[in-house]
Amino acid sequence: MEDEKNKKDLDSFLSRVDEIESIVKGLASSDEDVSNTSIKKADALLNSVNSNLAKTDTVQSDSDIPILKTGVDRTVINSDASKQGTSLPNIQQHNSAEPAAFMAALEKDCQERAERKQRMKKEAEKLKDEGNAEFSKGNYAKAVSLYSQATEKTKDWDVLHTNLAQANIRLNRFEAALENCTWAFRVNERCLKAFILQGKAYFGLRQYEKAIESYREAIKVAPEKESMINAYIAQVTAMVESQSQEEAATELFSGGDAMSSGLVEVLRKLRCLGEPPMYYSGGLRILKSLLNDVNSRTLLRLNGGLGLMKVHPVIAKCFDAATDRLSEQEADVCAAYLEMLKSACDDNDGNRVEVVGQNDLSNLLHRYANSQCLNKAHVRTVVTAVIQLLHVISETKIGRQGVLVRYDAVSLSSSLSSLLASMNSCQPVILAIVNNFALEKKFRTQTCSDAGDVLIKCIEDVIEECDSVTTALTSFYILTNFAIETYNRQKFASRLQTWRFCLKVLKKFAPHPARPRSEELLSAVLGFLANLALEKTGAGFSEVGLELCMQCSGMLVEKRPGEDSEGLQRLFLLISRLFIKGGDSFVSRCQDMVVPATLEILKNKGLNSPKSSVACLVGCTKCSDEAKHKIVDYPKGLKSVMDLLKSDDESVVGNAALCLSHCSDLPRVCKAFVKTNIIMDLLVLARDQMKPTVRHNCAILIAKLCQGDQRHLERLRELHGVEILNTVLHHVKE
Repeated sequence: MEDEKNKKDLDSFLSRVDEIESIVKGLASSDEDVSNTSIKKADALLNSVNSNLAKTDTVQSDSDIPILKTGVDRTVINSDASKQGTSLPNIQQHNSAEPAAFMAALEKDCQERAERKQRMKKEAEKLKDEGNAEFSKGNYAKAVSLYSQATEKTKDWDVLHTNLAQANIRLNRFEAALENCTWAFRVNERCLKAFILQGKAYFGLRQYEKAIESYREAIKVAPEKESMINAYIAQVTAMVESQSQEEAATELFSGGDAMSSGLVEVLRKLRCLGEPPMYYSGGLRILKSLLNDVNSRTLLRLNGGLGLMKVHPVIAKCFDAATDRLSEQEADVCAAYLEMLKSACDDNDGNRVEVVGQNDLSNLLHRYANSQCLNKAHVRTVVTAVIQLLHVISETKIGRQGVLVRYDAVSLSSSLSSLLASMNSCQPVILAIVNNFALEKKFRTQTCSDAGDVLIKCIEDVIEECDSVTTALTSFYILTNFAIETYNRQKFASRLQTWRFCLKVLKKFAPHPARPRSEELLSAVLGFLANLALEKTGAGFSEVGLELCMQCSGMLVEKRPGEDSEGLQRLFLLISRLFIKGGDSFVSRCQDMVVPATLEILKNKGLNSPKSSVACLVGCTKCSDEAKHKIVDYPKGLKSVMDLLKSDDESVVGNAALCLSHCSDLPRVCKAFVKTNIIMDLLVLARDQMKPTVRHNCAILIAKLCQGDQRHLERLRELHGVEILNTVLHHVKE
């Protein structure tokens, strides 16, 4: 009924607006008849307004304002205008008045309304800022109060409604949050934050299909945020799966399944108090042995088995004990409980979320990581169990996000750094944990601090000291993940220690058939360095950069001509970027190795994507005449480069044309191309290629060939190529 009333009010309001607009246009008309008719209509309208004023003294409240799709309409006629001294001139009494008087009154009223709206917006903004401050302190109820007061000042600001929704969600007021989102949509029907919060509210109400629908609408509004929003969808999907698992486990237990009944019975006996620690450690290990499938693990969660650390007095006492006073029996209880949780989390995201929520793993990890008792075997057993549990949790996105929501990333990073240095036996697992968390942007950005620097230094130390290719590989995956963030990447590039360290790794772990995964490690190191080579390097880079370039050039010589591996592609990419950074000094020292090796690989069609390899040749020929001669003198060297003009990759075509253009400085090159169709091929490329730089490079090569040998110019004229070139260069300039 209320919606129907709002619709009628809206229609009436819009009709009145159209009527006033028609009158104003008529008053301004040069046609005397139209103007007089409009004056009569204005008189009638004002008489109607005055009549309504006599009947009521009530100011129209916000609740009576009709809601539009684009927001709250605030351009209604002010029914108190006469009382505020802003009444419109009575046209009935001044029939001779000019239309300008009527317009002036309208403009004055609009200006007053605009000023009032601006004042209210400032008051609302002040309340919003106060609400934000309370929200950041965790005072969500106070934040709701302040945001609500702000919406009373102005309702056409979607930020207020989404902030209110966010605070209500924190208070588990999901229905209220949905109403807030509805208001946000009235103001901005494409409000991304409102769609996401609406999804969270539906999730809280266990209306999972509607939650997913809201998240999908959010993706339509902001496709660039799809990765982030998909994480929310995955959370809903995991909860749906968890519910399904709970129903299946409950049904199994209710049906009298012997294994399920045995698990519940063991759990009941574990809750008995007054027994020695060995009783509980033994019971926990029996419980672990019963966790053989999804149903048993889910049944454990349904019966409160994942939160014993909090509620069981004996188990809680064992975990609360100071590490220097922890007895071997107490340590055994702790280890048994953590091992049981690890088994419960296998292939069960619902249990991962529950374990993170019910057990303070971050505090536990921090306490043991900084313990002075890690030399004691029973203490190390507990630490190992914590590490193994955290590893299982970190293997899925749901688990990682659960940890990062509840625990401080900097503290987590600091604890893992300490354990890397003190728990050699657990280094591979700790590195795997760090690598898993480094997949999350929140972890990477929050550890852009001293704690992150310490962690990275620990990882570099591990690589230098270890002999394991697998350990070194995991470590470089971590560094590569951290380098996704611009801040980290720039910091790596500016540190000479990073370049020297990577150079040592290339020498230490050279690919060899006897070393499994050594080729994969090479690819990881080269990819990491290629990314750093795009950033500004620190002072003194020339020395280590040249040594690195020579090392890579030597590795290129050792590659098999027919090989097309990811490592080879990245090797070419790194060399080409080092040539750009180092210029003549790098090229002069490395060209004897790079040019022949590259031509041999190109001649044997050894690369599916020769983009980086031809970029290396461009770098050489740009700086060195000797490199040009090497290409011309190498058997089928020029032909190998010329064949790249037929590539489907425009970057390859452009670089091939540029390389040949450099080589065309030699007269014998121009002569060698006379009996080919290169002029026709280049004209077609100059005409048809999309990238201006590619068309430009092709045009430059044509010009150099014509300059170097008259016969190319004659061929160009035969093909009416001059006109084509003029058109191409004209478009390139544009």
